[in-house]
Amino acid sequence: MEDEILPPDEQLARVAVYARQLFIHQPNRRFVRVLSLTGHFLRLFHFDSSGAQYTAPLDIHQDPHTFVRLVLGISSPNEVDIGLDTSIRWIVENGRKVNGTLTSRGTGNTEIMYPLVDIEPLFSRSAICGRCTRCWKVSDPASGEELLVKDSWKLADRTSEHVFLQMARDIPGVVQMVSCEPDRGQTKVFRSFGNVIPPKFQNRVETRVIFRLYGQSINKFTSAREFLCSLRDAIEGHRQLLQKGALHRDVSIQNILKARPGAEPGHRAILIDLDMALLYTADSAVPTDWRIGTCLYQSIMVLRSRKMAEPLVHDHLDDLESFLYVLSYVIHVYDSRGVFQSIPDLIQAWNDHSEHHGLLSSLKVGFLSERSISMEFSSRWPKPCLELFHNFRRFIFDLVQQKRVIVDDEPADGPAILKSLRLCAEDHYGYVLGLFDKAIATLEKDKASVGATAQLQAIDALAAQQAFALIRFPCSQLVTERFDPLVTPGIVSPHLHQIVGGNAFNLSMHPDNDLPALSSCTTCRFVEDKSNYWTAVMYFKHPNGSFIRVPQVANHNTGPGYQNGGMTVYYFQPRAPTKNLNIVAFRKVKNSAVKLPDDTTSHEYQGFRMIVGHPNRRTNDIDPDLTEEKATSFRCFTSATDLGAGTPSAGPEDSFDLPKKPCGGGIRSNIFFPQCWDGVNLDSEDHSSHVAHPRGEKSPEGLQFFGTDCPDSHPVRLPLLFLEIVWDTRPFNDPALWPQDGSQPFVFSMGDPTGFGQHADYVFGWEGDSLQRAMAECTGGDGIPTNCPALTVQDMDSMNRCRLPAVVPEVVEEAC
Repeated sequence: MEDEILPPDEQLARVAVYARQLFIHQPNRRFVRVLSLTGHFLRLFHFDSSGAQYTAPLDIHQDPHTFVRLVLGISSPNEVDIGLDTSIRWIVENGRKVNGTLTSRGTGNTEIMYPLVDIEPLFSRSAICGRCTRCWKVSDPASGEELLVKDSWKLADRTSEHVFLQMARDIPGVVQMVSCEPDRGQTKVFRSFGNVIPPKFQNRVETRVIFRLYGQSINKFTSAREFLCSLRDAIEGHRQLLQKGALHRDVSIQNILKARPGAEPGHRAILIDLDMALLYTADSAVPTDWRIGTCLYQSIMVLRSRKMAEPLVHDHLDDLESFLYVLSYVIHVYDSRGVFQSIPDLIQAWNDHSEHHGLLSSLKVGFLSERSISMEFSSRWPKPCLELFHNFRRFIFDLVQQKRVIVDDEPADGPAILKSLRLCAEDHYGYVLGLFDKAIATLEKDKASVGATAQLQAIDALAAQQAFALIRFPCSQLVTERFDPLVTPGIVSPHLHQIVGGNAFNLSMHPDNDLPALSSCTTCRFVEDKSNYWTAVMYFKHPNGSFIRVPQVANHNTGPGYQNGGMTVYYFQPRAPTKNLNIVAFRKVKNSAVKLPDDTTSHEYQGFRMIVGHPNRRTNDIDPDLTEEKATSFRCFTSATDLGAGTPSAGPEDSFDLPKKPCGGGIRSNIFFPQCWDGVNLDSEDHSSHVAHPRGEKSPEGLQFFGTDCPDSHPVRLPLLFLEIVWDTRPFNDPALWPQDGSQPFVFSMGDPTGFGQHADYVFGWEGDSLQRAMAECTGGDGIPTNCPALTVQDMDSMNRCRLPAVVPEVVEEAC
């Protein structure tokens, strides 16, 4: 810096910029120390979650010994001395983190080393001062269960979150703690205070809590009933937590998570984040505090507390009012299928005035006093939901009015009235939960009376319309990686793929690998299937030029359980009038022993492999009379419950390129592999010449996949392998995010914005003759895995636990 000595506050502002970057890029940082040299004057700055501290200026010419000591101190090889948390460690290869571990103390003070599922934090606050929360996703080394680790710095005089989590143990609808470290360090220890701590200093204590991992935020729903059930169970969890003596105080959409699909009533949502909770009884005297919570969901009395000399006590009614605002937000912003519509003026006004608490409280009073809702919103939601909303709002308004009278008029019996309201908590919860139960029961009754037959017929659009044998099963994601061992074996692929199946998948996949023998698990429902299936990955191109990966979601009727992305796999039997109804369920042949290129143990089996589609294709350049023209296509789901009509590639909502309109329920990829084999070669140079599609007259649905014959060049009939991948494009349906030139915003990982380049790879890896037996014995048309006794069915948790770490060090899941 220049010779002139800068004022301390200006130096602090400059140095804080660099300190903050260190906290961001080194997420295991507990504190940062920086030397600032101005001419021959030096200051030492210290930053931690309690704020900043700095020394008086030091003349390095007058005190060179101290200067050298300071330089050596901040250059120490001891990671603890320079502010790093050594319980979090990474393995670095070629300058990049490839994997890591987090060590924590569990029950009985025993150390447990958890592998990091993601090398970067799942969530991280970027502020220097405050709670500085960081969350990590880890894997239980014993069970493989994914867990969430939360590191944060609480004020020393605040009750630790782990206390409330212990109170919440076994309460349905409330986050469950696995273990905790309540005092991992204190900021006062980092400072050079000696025995005298400055009166204005706020000491903070580092805590680490490990939780069960749950689903997405409550606004990620696909039906009105699903949303109401989730919100109802969160309110019930809040009620039971209050009965144990704890009040949450920070209810918001972000703090209510969905449980895994198939959860029992009472467990369908999880209330999280008890950082702001307080110990509570009807005699509590802790006042409302406008600094706690999110303005959008804060109660009127919490908002008014900013200007009140004696704020009212924060009670359960403030939190119930927050639950109402969660319901209100969802009804105004989404439709009943969970599809984002827009931010209406009402909600936008609440956001715009989040810093003007008095005005915002007045806006909310006006909202509560209304007795109707605009047709714009009421047309999107079924009548039971609207009745619930109106009754809940009216209930909260009456209670808020009682509090307003007490605050504004100050009646003598005001305190007694407020306490009587707190004593009626059970009645209040009972009334609100009764509203939800009535609405949910009505929705279920309406659904049963109107759509029972239709729902059964929609088990699968393909299987329901075709009367032939098949097996159908989900496969969770194994890894997302820039590998393509068929096209580019041994080297990194030019584009990204998402892979499912057995965990023997690797960069080379030598043809002589015996996949069932090398795989210790599979992400597919049937344990016997150690094959690998992979496709390109879809991204959304944001108007700002960045790319965001489009998440994959479970297909319909693949439960019970929560499938982690991936795809749905079908194997179809041929049907009449084809000449050959007998199939060969692929094949692996026994070779002489072969020494593999990496000098590992040789394997004697070579398995079948093939590719469908062309990644460089950008136009519909295939003869429409040929079967392969319809081998890859897309279905635009108009809603989350409407699966569309017709067989894939022939339905009214199907297209061979990516849909050019927003799809209310997402987009499904449909991929048909060739089903005719030359009978000799298990692979070919281009991985497709040894197989072919059948030829013949189109079936009634307009396709040649069913009932047609194999050409003479490829006479052996294979099962028809078919893949479905459901892309959750719903978060990107806002028209403002779409290109203004009429094109669509989605692009595949090989740079294809058309969809014509959609492709898939397959490497056969079924155990023994298990697939052949299954195709012979499982001749039903329902495609339900448990109805195929020839194969072993595993649960979703086992599927999801089968994972491979990414090898190529690059960001693939988030915006890039």
